[in-house]
Amino acid sequence: MHQKLLFAFILIFILTNCKQNKQPPTKKIIKQSTQLPAKQKSKVIVEKKTDALKLTNKNIISFLTNYGKHNPENKVIIKTDYGNIILKLYKKTPLHRANFIRLVKSGFYNNTLFYRIVSGFIIQGGDSDEPDRKQLKNKAGKYTIPSEFNPNFFHKKGALAMTRSYKNNPNKRSSPFDFYIVQGEKYNNFQLDAFENEYNIKISQYKRSIYKKYGGAPHLDGEHTVFGEVISGFETIDKIASVKVDRSDWPVKDVYIKSIEILN
Repeated sequence: MHQKLLFAFILIFILTNCKQNKQPPTKKIIKQSTQLPAKQKSKVIVEKKTDALKLTNKNIISFLTNYGKHNPENKVIIKTDYGNIILKLYKKTPLHRANFIRLVKSGFYNNTLFYRIVSGFIIQGGDSDEPDRKQLKNKAGKYTIPSEFNPNFFHKKGALAMTRSYKNNPNKRSSPFDFYIVQGEKYNNFQLDAFENEYNIKISQYKRSIYKKYGGAPHLDGEHTVFGEVISGFETIDKIASVKVDRSDWPVKDVYIKSIEILN
């Protein structure tokens, strides 16, 4: 009996510490906390008339499927003051890839912020309520992206995923704008067992080897669509994740995404 009570206490302690400040990424429209200098003002490219269709949940699949066929790029670079991050987008998540490439080509992410930073967890950003972004979002329409879960794509360190609303969203559809990159922590088998019990998930031996060696955020698996991964710039993620933040996980000093650009 004493051993069972001790095990339960240890399990609760581990899960409590794992959850601390590591709430799931959710759709969140953030205003820029400071005004950019005039020379840094972002230039959002006006979409062609052929792309001016108002997007809705009814037409988003056909639109992104068609867009993806004509825009096959799957590598981008994020440029920041802390260094660059190169991402590879997965072809097996075609809707998320096409949506992200479309936003990158429109200049949507230029001069936005990494506005939520949790060391040992994620760096989150990309969206804002700045006038040019708001105008572009209004022009695009109101939509979310159908989930594209793939057991081979999980929340290892460097995983790229989209945020989502946790309310009235049973199908776990993604936000079209907010994204995050996993920094994560390394976990041992006992901690991974605790995640399985708490979140009713199964972590394969392969995933366990990755989470133990490189780290990640296993409790997000099956909750958010992972549609890409970092292939260069892990040190940049670590630098950004180490900046000083306030109680809301907002960086004390703004961390700008200077631009996201297509590589190929």
